[in-house]
This record gives sequence, C-alpha cells and structure tokens, in this order.
Amino acid sequence: MAATPPPRTASRRQLEQRTYRFYAVAVATSVTVLVVGAVSSKFVCQWSGDGAFPWAELLGTLVTTLGAAVGRPSNGCSGRGRTTRAQLN
Repeated sequence: MAATPPPRTASRRQLEQRTYRFYAVAVATSVTVLVVGAVSSKFVCQWSGDGAFPWAELLGTLVTTLGAAVGRPSNGCSGRGRTTRAQLN
C-alpha cells in the first residue's frame, strides 16, 4: 500500500510558487536570448555589407520567431482546460 503524502502547508505552497516563477522567468529569458542570438547571427552572416542594414526585416524576423517560440498555439486550444482523472479513465 502506498503511503499518502503529507499535506502541503502554506509555506510549502509559497516555496513551490516562487520556484515555479523563477523557472518560468529563466526559461522565457533563455528562449529570448537564444532567439535574439540566432536572428542576429543570421543577419550578420548573410548581410553582404552593401547599403543599409535591413532593420525592418531583422525586427520582423525577430518578432515572428519570438511569437513562434513563446506564443499561444494556433490550433484553437486555449490551454486553459485541465484534464481530470475521470476523463483519463
């Protein structure tokens, strides 16, 4: 027989919430840094140096890539629903 876990205290819930927020910010920051680095290197490597730097194209690519990386799914799923145990059985 499996032992039941101890009840979660308020301090434990606060610790879990802080930990979750920290990791959420860390992941969002790292994704943003990776996207900015990838888009910047793409433009620096492909730009031939003739004329002005294509800032509008750089911004459009950056926004599109960030939107794809952290945006909502476009298949109509809002991500708000939770699956219950009854639905799984």
